Amino acid sequence: MKTVETWFLWLMIYSIIGWVYESTICSISQRKLINRGFLNGPYCPIYGTGAVLVLLVLGRIQNPVLLFFAGAVLTCSLEYLTSWLMEKLFHARWWDYSNKKFNIQGRICLGHTFYWGIASLLFLYLVHPIVVYCFSQLLDSAAIIIFACVLAVFLVDLVFAVYRALDVRKVMDKIKGFSDTLSNFAGTIKSGVSDKVPSLDETKAKLESFKRDATAQLKDAFHFAPSSDKTDDESTEKESGRNKLKVKLNRHFTSSSNLLPYAKKQIKKLEEMYDEIRRAFFDDDDDDLY
Repeated sequence: MKTVETWFLWLMIYSIIGWVYESTICSISQRKLINRGFLNGPYCPIYGTGAVLVLLVLGRIQNPVLLFFAGAVLTCSLEYLTSWLMEKLFHARWWDYSNKKFNIQGRICLGHTFYWGIASLLFLYLVHPIVVYCFSQLLDSAAIIIFACVLAVFLVDLVFAVYRALDVRKVMDKIKGFSDTLSNFAGTIKSGVSDKVPSLDETKAKLESFKRDATAQLKDAFHFAPSSDKTDDESTEKESGRNKLKVKLNRHFTSSSNLLPYAKKQIKKLEEMYDEIRRAFFDDDDDDLY
């Protein structure tokens, strides 16, 4: 009978293998080192969770064809559920398959379903027997010590990762809040109710105020910080006209290939909405919102 310690260590081992796979693929595609995953450490728990589920649910299936399809369905269901849950919790998507054929809400796609089916076969027939053999060589006392250390590190990492993910949620909430405000403002103008429609000067002032507030708050949400402690005059002289602000992005934005493009896409929609309202009243060019 497997112990809790054994199951947890298996989960962590397969989470590490998943992290190596994800980080390698993303680092090659982006030509720089990428620490993939929701957590800071070298593990992607969705892979470990998927592996443990396959063992628990499909471990006794002998037919490889049935195992392929069952593994594909089970792991894709986990991927869909994880995507949905993370979006509900943090108002953002860590991956998006919308640009791939035969996808469901951008959360899963047919191509990856095939890969998961193959992975389930390789996992049960090749990888897991090797891991089981290695564990059989490990003393029970050593396994307990390793379990305690890994669990402690994992829980601390999880707390910090959730804390940073809440920053991601704040960014998305700010963007949505600005979008709702601008939509309501546009609706008031288009309604044609004379006592609610502001004058041209009032409209221009409100739009400019909105832009200033939105720009400042989005820069703060994206963790912008001064590049030095020098005064503005000193920085201007020594920076030769370069921007005095540099971005310090939340790690989630840099580790996920989808989060930052997703946020920028939402900001782009916000800019287009702003420009549409602005052009309706005055035709002068303006800078981007962010």
